[in-house]
Amino acid sequence: MSNPQPPEPAGIRRTPLRTTVRYGIAGAPLLTAEQLRDGSYGPGTGIEPSVIEIRYSSAREGVEASVSVTVTGSWTSEGEPERPAREVETRFEGDRDQWPRWVRLEVRLSDPACQHLYVPADDFRPGDLIHVGSEEWPVVEARTVTRDQYSSVTVNAGASDQLDGRVWQHAYVTRKTVQARR
Repeated sequence: MSNPQPPEPAGIRRTPLRTTVRYGIAGAPLLTAEQLRDGSYGPGTGIEPSVIEIRYSSAREGVEASVSVTVTGSWTSEGEPERPAREVETRFEGDRDQWPRWVRLEVRLSDPACQHLYVPADDFRPGDLIHVGSEEWPVVEARTVTRDQYSSVTVNAGASDQLDGRVWQHAYVTRKTVQARR
């Protein structure tokens, strides 16, 4: 026997306005004084990330969609944790090109508007985040994808993060499925 749901009252529409993702993080690069947004930190200081919170706000009448990120962690001095540990946080919003690369990738990887797929290399597209799994390049963002007559696929040809493979090889990708957020 099924469990019937009560009918929704007539005329009520529900629109999600914000999705928040919060999780612990280990192994992320230190945030340096140069990357901390408000400029109030002295040379050699930084934050060792331990928690990240990403807020995806939907577009609605008169308001554009947006993303903001809060990174919480311990103060560092010259790359070493301060003792006793003091927890601090910093916020990233606005122009994502000014954010550290790893923060931008976290935003893409957790975006509720993305799908996580296992696809053949022949299906790679610009904009895909390809999960490589290496220590140096755990995720590569495809900027260009080229195929040749010999079943080879090259991602980001000539760049330091170039990937080479065959059309039948598979990888996990994170792919945007709706219009990009700004």
